[in-house]
Amino acid sequence: MTKQEFLDRVQAVIESEGIKDVKAGISDNDYESVELVYTWHPAISEVNGKEQIAKLYVDFGMSVISDMVSRSRIMREKETEFRRLQSSLNELRGDIEDLKKGVSLDMFRED
Repeated sequence: MTKQEFLDRVQAVIESEGIKDVKAGISDNDYESVELVYTWHPAISEVNGKEQIAKLYVDFGMSVISDMVSRSRIMREKETEFRRLQSSLNELRGDIEDLKKGVSLDMFRED
């Protein structure tokens, strides 16, 4: 989600809630936190996440989003580790299948 798309969604929430005389705005630094939480926090839906993060921002401000940053960072690290391990597991499965098919053992020797 781009910063402008986020601001458009925030403005839509503001208008839908009937908040008067408020214009959506956010600093680049705060938007980085919003993007991190939107992308990685496990409570943010993959389907409705853009609406959720905009509503959180309007209803609670940056304090709630800032509190969500640590969990989002940990989740990003765990997802990265999971993908790395999944890749290693897939490679290992491929090696096992190759061995079952009778490929040359030379490709598995480390000497």
